[in-house]
Amino acid sequence: MFVSDDELADRVRETIDEELDPDETVRDELLLKALGLLSPGVDLESLYTDLYAEQVAGFYDGEVQELVVPIGDGELSELQRLTLVHELTHALTDQYFEFADRMVELDDAQQFEQVAALSALVEGDASLTETLYLQSQSREHQLAVLEASMEIDTTVFDQTPRFLQELLLFPYTAGYDFVTAVWESGGFTAVDQLYSSTPTTTEQIYYPADFLAGELPVIVADQELIPDGYEVAETSVWGQAAFRAMFGQALDDQVATAAAVGWGGDSYRLLWDGGSEIVFDLGFVADSTIDADEMLQTLAAFVAAQIDAELELTEDDYLEFVGEDFAAVYRDGEVIRFVVATDPAVGELFVEGLER
Repeated sequence: MFVSDDELADRVRETIDEELDPDETVRDELLLKALGLLSPGVDLESLYTDLYAEQVAGFYDGEVQELVVPIGDGELSELQRLTLVHELTHALTDQYFEFADRMVELDDAQQFEQVAALSALVEGDASLTETLYLQSQSREHQLAVLEASMEIDTTVFDQTPRFLQELLLFPYTAGYDFVTAVWESGGFTAVDQLYSSTPTTTEQIYYPADFLAGELPVIVADQELIPDGYEVAETSVWGQAAFRAMFGQALDDQVATAAAVGWGGDSYRLLWDGGSEIVFDLGFVADSTIDADEMLQTLAAFVAAQIDAELELTEDDYLEFVGEDFAAVYRDGEVIRFVVATDPAVGELFVEGLER
């Protein structure tokens, strides 16, 4: 379906409104603000809607198997042709490999790390295809695409926190690098095979060789304690991409990347009281003892820089921060634990109740 730019933005807004779960958005906003990754006055739902309306140049709707691409003045511009190539790749790939339904299933099961990895495969595949298409065109065509790209409005994106910027770009940038590496080693036959044996972690996307070698993450057991009045609203994996983006917003890029690449596996629970209070409970396992030490130090530095709390207790690899919010970073055997609570009293009781 060809639409105007305004119609595309309206379709994107409608899709976002339909797909956003209000409770999930509330919890995400509470968590991001508690982590210092979102400013206090920002409404996350409005930000998501405005951001995607600005950034989406076209899309493939897997539910109804429909392409939506903008067209101006009765014909496609050079940039819109490139968008059409990208979205046609999605449509054809879904026809053969049915990734859209799989994506919905994973999201419904709160397998968000697998969603991110599969998204990187899908977007990387389409991005490689459009790149090869562009390379086959004349220099005049390529320059027209470059000039049009430089005129794209990025006002909302530029004002979006880096954490969300990086997670939005991850499937396209890291996904492109991942799929390109596979394509260079075995062509599109090897790329097609990825859909039957898909990557499951963002770490595998960053390191294709590890994925191809069959390296799997460590399974981290969840804690069972639930504070009175709270329920487990979400259980998933934070993942290397989220750690990179989280640390990157607050700390030096080199420090952020160094800590994140030691990721061996993690699991988190998001506990919610149904209102304005949450507890975030994450367990991280590193690839080595050195990586574990680095993560402990980096988490402590992140909390000091981002979370509205002051260091009050340091004891045997246990650091506790208390203020408007609560945070604790500590070693629990081979697991590095990271706990954040918007109610300090609940946070302190929660950590006291955990086996350490």
